[in-house]
Amino acid sequence: MVRADAVLIGGLATGPAGSAVEVEVSLETGGAVVNATQNDLGFDVVHAPINALANGKPDCVVNPEINKESTAFSFQPPGCVGMACTAVRTAVISFAHVNDPIPDGAWLYRCNVQISPSAPVGTYSMPMSNLDVTAPGPVTLPSSAVNALVTVVNVSTLPTQPCVGDANGDSVVSIAEVQQAVASFLIGCPLLKDDGDGTVTDTLTGLMWEKKTHDGTLHDVSSTYQWTGTGDSQPTGTLFSVFLSGLNGGATGVGNCQSPDGTAQTGGFAGHCDWRLPTVAELRTILLAPSPCSVMPCVDQVTFGPTVASAYWSSTSFTNFTEVWTVNFHDGSVGERLKSASQAAVRAVRGGVAGNNTAALPAATPTPGVF
Repeated sequence: MVRADAVLIGGLATGPAGSAVEVEVSLETGGAVVNATQNDLGFDVVHAPINALANGKPDCVVNPEINKESTAFSFQPPGCVGMACTAVRTAVISFAHVNDPIPDGAWLYRCNVQISPSAPVGTYSMPMSNLDVTAPGPVTLPSSAVNALVTVVNVSTLPTQPCVGDANGDSVVSIAEVQQAVASFLIGCPLLKDDGDGTVTDTLTGLMWEKKTHDGTLHDVSSTYQWTGTGDSQPTGTLFSVFLSGLNGGATGVGNCQSPDGTAQTGGFAGHCDWRLPTVAELRTILLAPSPCSVMPCVDQVTFGPTVASAYWSSTSFTNFTEVWTVNFHDGSVGERLKSASQAAVRAVRGGVAGNNTAALPAATPTPGVF
């Protein structure tokens, strides 16, 4: 089951210490008519604060295409100054076009984040809270949010060359590779490396992804898996007992492929024993831009292999713990699915700049054993 709540979605920004990056917040309406939103966007005061303009106001801008000219930004708590400020409150609204709907998938606003020169490499969550999404009336709509993330990387991991159109090295630039190049330009030209062993590494995020296939193995794109095998919300289904345990070479599926004496690694997909489910924020980093997608499936299949245009499991549980966030590669939308629901697709991941990143939702908790 997928809920029809409106969802405010925070973006992922990446840069080295001392740089300025832009964080975007977008809206998925869930089919509702939305004419105004309000939310608080938190930030790490020491390592990744939202920049302040000369007049003391947040360095944020509203999307001029959505006709919400009365949008206001303010640091929180009210009256705060400098490092006493821990969030930015944004009211996206218009008094001249009160009932004009905000398009589904539109970005609402962007804020500039100044990464501290001393910020350690890692991922910093920007939690979304105090949500208020309204329809004409006004009528308050059910809503939820996905946190924004700022990832600090080493300068040495950033791309040093322009993106190459021939992504797979076959001396032919295909339509899919053109789509990849355009998407890469729009999101900052991430350097994706086909490792040649069934994996793809994103050198900006540090994530290593499973490349899907048509070979009838665990990696086959047509295979789907259950979250629970007992009808509740426990991780007892084939997603864990078959898929992850098969990748990691052990019954628990959390990385126990060692020799009996513990001195050597035995097995594990591509020589690794720490494969896991991606968080919803991590899964969204491989979507093609812009959102919503105009290409189905919404991923670069040249790099990541065949992909079904449907929902993929993430590890991020919803606040009630009976549901989990999914990313739909039909159009790039984010939704919620009951853990006791039928099967869904999956793509495994490992690593990351910040290790096992679990930041995604206010009050949401990753499932034990899947990070």
